[in-house]
Amino acid sequence: MKDYIFNTTKEKIDTSEMDKVINFACKKMNVKNPLLNIVLVNNKRIQKINKEYRNIDAVTDVISFAFEEVNDVNYDDIRFLGEIYISY
Repeated sequence: MKDYIFNTTKEKIDTSEMDKVINFACKKMNVKNPLLNIVLVNNKRIQKINKEYRNIDAVTDVISFAFEEVNDVNYDDIRFLGEIYISY
């Protein structure tokens, strides 16, 4: 399930533990076939996202965008969860 983690920074980041945590959480919450993107960004990029979507011109650690508002949104047995931006 590692295809959903995108490192847009110039840093070499080991995402294996992140992958384990996401898989564990999905299994624990009985989420089957999740679609989730995790995007690793730098401070400049997360500040831009924060300003554009939250009108806050500041760096933050994490910003998340939910694709669904209720638990039963599925398409072709895929559960659309959303995107998480993490500032490395």
